[in-house]
Amino acid sequence: MVDEARDIAERCVAISRAAYGRGDLDAAINDLHRLPDDLPVRGVLAADLLAALMRSGPMLPRYRLRHLDDLLAITERHPPGTPDWPTVTLPPRGRPLTPPAQVSLHPQLCLLI
Repeated sequence: MVDEARDIAERCVAISRAAYGRGDLDAAINDLHRLPDDLPVRGVLAADLLAALMRSGPMLPRYRLRHLDDLLAITERHPPGTPDWPTVTLPPRGRPLTPPAQVSLHPQLCLLI
């Protein structure tokens, strides 16, 4: 039990560090999905990762775009407790993706920056 708690704590720290530019962002997103679903801090970490994705530039590569829905779903299950957390939505899911060179972010996602 102690080892599991330590592992969870270490993953949370690594995720947080990556969200602020001191680690591998893609590995952090994968680690977030390995955390227990009922861990309330997942929402805060997901919000931090969303903000990191937005700070990485207005044109996200396709492999990173696929993470947006999952991260938003986590923030909906465990909303960050900060008063400035915006209500964020993605464009309708049925909309076809544009080629990676033309992908731009939904304006409401820019509120995360």
